[in-house]
Amino acid sequence: MKNPIFLSFLLPVLALANPKPSATKPFAERNLSSPRASTLVPAPELFARMAPNTKRCFEARLEASSPLEAVTAQLFRDDSTPEYPTFGLELKTQLKSQKKFFSTFFLCSEDSAECSVECDGGLVELFGKDQELEVRSKGFVLSGSCDGSNTVTFPGKKNQTLHFQELAVCPQQP
Repeated sequence: MKNPIFLSFLLPVLALANPKPSATKPFAERNLSSPRASTLVPAPELFARMAPNTKRCFEARLEASSPLEAVTAQLFRDDSTPEYPTFGLELKTQLKSQKKFFSTFFLCSEDSAECSVECDGGLVELFGKDQELEVRSKGFVLSGSCDGSNTVTFPGKKNQTLHFQELAVCPQQP
């Protein structure tokens, strides 16, 4: 987030776009399909455990063969409109082939693991436990317009899973 003032205006507007009132409903842990799955909880439970108006930051563990140089994730919970809290995910991705970072914002469902980008149909599923976060990509655009022009897509195949470790403090934004 380069301009926190802009985001402070944007989040209440996004919250108003949510047609149904949001009550943070805890989810029971699910039996998911990975070896550590029994310890993971879906996005709504992660957000339910966060204090109002807070964020948590994570850094991806990448293999040397990955086309990605770095990926960070930030979960945020905005309760500036208490009857319509906003839950979201920001992924900042740097490709090995480029120096700049791409920032992608997802709004997260209050009742499923899905987080999406409204205009381009990008989708991830979000799970976590303690200081770990798992983002399962269903395909999304790193940069471009909503009409599909000038796009840079997230590299790799759909259904790719990124594993993140929580950072002690969120990095300062330039």
